[in-house]
Amino acid sequence: MPLDDSEMFFPYNLIDIMAVAMGNIDTRIEVLKRPLAVTDLDLSVSVLPASWSPEVDSREMQGKFIPEPTLQQYVIVAQGMVKDFDEERGLKRHSQLARALRVLLYRNPALQVALRAQAITDASGTTERVQDLVQMDQQFLGNEDDEGQFIFLSSLRLRIVTQVQPSI
Repeated sequence: MPLDDSEMFFPYNLIDIMAVAMGNIDTRIEVLKRPLAVTDLDLSVSVLPASWSPEVDSREMQGKFIPEPTLQQYVIVAQGMVKDFDEERGLKRHSQLARALRVLLYRNPALQVALRAQAITDASGTTERVQDLVQMDQQFLGNEDDEGQFIFLSSLRLRIVTQVQPSI
């Protein structure tokens, strides 16, 4: 299978969808598809893959046998960062951004439909489709840089379960 840019597979297809939705939270937000860095702009968000793991006991013996587990789990991280020279104001703005990310992932119907509708069929005819989305946790960090600017960061982990099904 040659590697080219013709198709997008899990989890990057999900990341593309989430990045577009995150950009709609606020027009001032910079959306990135990599981990955030302290050099990024105020009001930056990112979405990136963190891990993949199969549910090893999920093999099924129906139709065409495939050696891989039927259920796959991806963890995707959504980060939000606020920078402010006023600590109290920065904390308030970051609490709004962190909540907006949670609300977007939990309650946005268009995003939920788009993520749950994802199904990719590869060249062998095997289809992988989203089965479930579960927010796991959100962690918060805060620090002050050398210039006296306060930096607040949140990292929300989302677990997405997919099902792999061979062509019959």
